[in-house]
Amino acid sequence: MNKIALLIPAFFLMSCGTMITGVTSPVSISTPYTDQGSVKIDGIDMGRGSFIANLHRDRDHQIEYISTDGVQTRTVTRHFNWLTLFNVLNFGVGFIVDYTNGSFWELDQGQLSFNNQAN
Repeated sequence: MNKIALLIPAFFLMSCGTMITGVTSPVSISTPYTDQGSVKIDGIDMGRGSFIANLHRDRDHQIEYISTDGVQTRTVTRHFNWLTLFNVLNFGVGFIVDYTNGSFWELDQGQLSFNNQAN
């Protein structure tokens, strides 16, 4: 009986979006090798060159590539994460967890490429 009492709280703390997809999403950002332009994510300078950024899923993100040719801007938007529908298996309690930590959402792009031509 004690084992069942321990499993009941664990059952209600399950959240499918959090367990399967996590709270961040990797986004590959590619910049030209010949240019030393800098990259900003949501206004924060992230440095130069190509890299992978782990972005939180709970909001849209604006990525800027600033080079001698000008500024290029891309937006990574969020949309509903269909895996959160599995929370009906735990009577919907997982929806609260997924929504509060951002796993309720998915980001729409996994890779961004910038070139030497400003938009």
